[in-house]
Parts: sequence; C-alpha cells; structure tokens
Amino acid sequence: MAAPPVEAPAAPQPAPTAPSPSAATPAPETESVAPAPAPEVAPEPVAEPVVEAVEVFVTETVAEVAAYVPTDDAVPYDGDPERALAEARFPLDPVTLRETVSDPAQLRSIRAALTSRISDTSDPGTRARLLGLRAVTHRLLGEYDPALSDARLAVEHAESTDQLRRIALSRARLARVHQWRGEHRTADELYFQANSTELPGPLRASLFAHASRSAYDQGRLIEAATFLERALELRRLTFDQELIGEVELVLDAIAERASTVGFGPMPRQRISPEQLVPEGDYADAQPYRDGLAWVRRTEDDDWVAIDHDGRTVISAGYDDVRPFRHGVAAVRRASGWGAVDTRGKVMLSFSYDQFCTALADGRYVEGFTEEGLAVVERAGRKGIVDRTGRVLIQPAYRGLVIHPVAYLVVSAEHRWGALDRRGDEIIEPVFASRAEVIEHVERLMSTARPVL
Repeated sequence: MAAPPVEAPAAPQPAPTAPSPSAATPAPETESVAPAPAPEVAPEPVAEPVVEAVEVFVTETVAEVAAYVPTDDAVPYDGDPERALAEARFPLDPVTLRETVSDPAQLRSIRAALTSRISDTSDPGTRARLLGLRAVTHRLLGEYDPALSDARLAVEHAESTDQLRRIALSRARLARVHQWRGEHRTADELYFQANSTELPGPLRASLFAHASRSAYDQGRLIEAATFLERALELRRLTFDQELIGEVELVLDAIAERASTVGFGPMPRQRISPEQLVPEGDYADAQPYRDGLAWVRRTEDDDWVAIDHDGRTVISAGYDDVRPFRHGVAAVRRASGWGAVDTRGKVMLSFSYDQFCTALADGRYVEGFTEEGLAVVERAGRKGIVDRTGRVLIQPAYRGLVIHPVAYLVVSAEHRWGALDRRGDEIIEPVFASRAEVIEHVERLMSTARPVL
C-alpha cells in the first residue's frame, strides 16, 4: 500500500458569522413524503446492474477526548433550535474555505437549546441528530474537543438505529470536526464511508462538496476539483443556487492556490483488500467480503466460508451463495433462499425463491443493502426483509424497488406506486413507469440541505 499522504497544517481559524434565521426552511433531518395522485403510462424494465469498486482509506491515530459536559450559561434560544440552525447561513472564508460566524452569542444560545433537548430524550435516533447538530455548533465556535466528543456519540447512536441516512449524516459531521482539527486522513475516510451510493443524490452532492474542501486543505487540488465535479453531476437535475455559489468560490480558491504552489499530488488510488480472492486449490472461490470468502473445494462440494488464513468459519454447506454484505450473506439450500451471518447463524429462513434487491437508480445488490434491506420473491410476488430476518413488507407485489426514503411497488395491474418505510401507501399505484413515480416521490421529499 502506498505511504499515506503528508498532512498539510490545519487551516487558520476564521472569525465566527451568525445564524440569520429565515422564515420557512424545513428541518434538515427529516425527509418526508405525502400521498399524491398521478398520471398513467406503461411499465419500464429495471436497468442492468452497475458494479462499483469499493474503496478504503488508511486511518491515523487520533487523541482521545473526554466526554463533553455542558457548562454553557447562555440563555437557550427562544424557538426551534434545529430550524434556526438549518436556516442560518455561514459564509465561507474565500481563503480557508471554512464557515464564518458573525454572532457567536446567538450560536451559543442555539447550542444551549439543543443541550436542553438532548437531556429530555433517550431515543437513539433523536439523540444522534441533536448531538450531531450540537457538534456543528461547537465546531463553528472553534471548540474542537467538545465537538469531537459530541460527534462521536452521535455516530454511536446513529449506528444503533441501522438507518443509512442518519448514519451518513453523523459520520459526515464527525468528518468535519476531524478536518478542522487537521486530522485529514481520518476525515477523508469518514467522508468516504458516509457517501453511500444508496443515499439520495442531494445528500451525496453535499458530502462530495465537503470532501473537496478537505482535499483543498491538504493541497490536493486535482482531487478537490474532482469531488466538486461529482457534486455538480449529482445536482444536475436541480438548480441549487447555494451549492453553485459554493462551488464557484472553491474553484476560485483552487485556481488562486494552484497559480502559486501548483495542483499538488495526483488523486490517491484506493484499493480495497476486499477485492482479494482466496489463493489455494479451490474449484471455485468468491472474493473476500466482511473478512470471509465462499469457496468450493471440488465441483461437487457445497459452498463453505473461510477466513484470510484459509480456516473454515462456516462449514454448513450451501448449494448457492452470495458474498457477505454488512455482516449478512444470502445463501440457498434445496428448500430455498435464506441468509446467514458471519458466524453461520441463520438469520432468515430458507423459504424464498430468490433475492432480487433492486435500487431506485437502476442497480442491483447481491442480497442486502447497506441499510440491511433485501427484496425477496416467493411464488412470483416480492416483499422486503431486513438483515435480522424480520418481514417488513409481505411478498405481495409484482415488482418492488428500494428507494432511499420509500419502497416503489408494482401492482397487479402493472402500475407503479410507493410505500413509506412503515409500509403505508403514500402514492397510489397509477404511474406507468418507475421513472415517473421516482420523480413524484422526490418532489414530495424535503429539499432542505442538511446541516453539516
């Protein structure tokens, strides 16, 4: 593996700029959809799967930080602190590309109100959101140790919910703290981990824009420009004036720096150890995923799972298998398809005809999504299960596609509609194509940019 890049010194601390709440921006954490009617048209086949390489980063050792104990004597904000923070605007410094704060006292008041809300809830998802937002206020005020403490706790709570979008937001907020502390390799890894292809495009665009500024901090200007290009590509169908303004400012900063010190090193090549295939005298072998690889020793043998040392970890043989994804693999016995975890424990009974997990962007995944969801089929009808074996949507639909905030379904009449994540109908199945119902779902989603 190539040696890790030399870190550039942390950018200078900008003077802080104040939240200026405007009147009607929705809170950023929730993407909601509401029922709506629509026109009719004819079914559209699901696109062929697209394979994307997995990438990883090398981490660095980061100093431990004590848990944050609130000591702020600021008067709590008189209103909704989450909305106030979402509506606030923090202009970027044109040299450091860091947000500036003009009214620290108001930001401390918002933080005090967030602290009060944190103490009033024990729900992991809510605590993840509130701790992440408080970490943002700490960072903007230049208080990096409490920001790191809050951001780490937010990630822990978010990961306990298994909600992909919540986990991504928490990781991105933690990445921003590490970036401002000058711990760029850790920040870069977190940006990469957060930016799942299964997330909504607007959120991915925001993550690429922040990763670009981390690359800029390190003098990796080609990489910074590449991330910006990906951010703009993801927002090509929507006119995001705020993002365009930020991109223009960052490009100006890149051009100014490049004119004096050059563009820096070429973008890093990131190779995943998970692309390795077991070596040995196997009749067939799949690449390692989650530290395990499925192999067959002869053409007549069933599939078993081995670790990197060649030791058999799962000896119960299977007729057919799919690689592990996030701790679970789809496997088949004569009775049908089910799923096992990395210890071989059966998580889903062998009662399905096939796994056919399709995503809204046209890709397929082998088994379970990052969020731990899978589309399964029985007797020609499709449903949704999760990695713990729970049936979330009974197999009742001709077609079923996983959208970042919904499930797209095909009725018996070959019409497309949508369910929310609880399984309740939000769009009646009247659309003739998947593209139409996706467009309708995304119109109903909150368009607010997340607070990162």
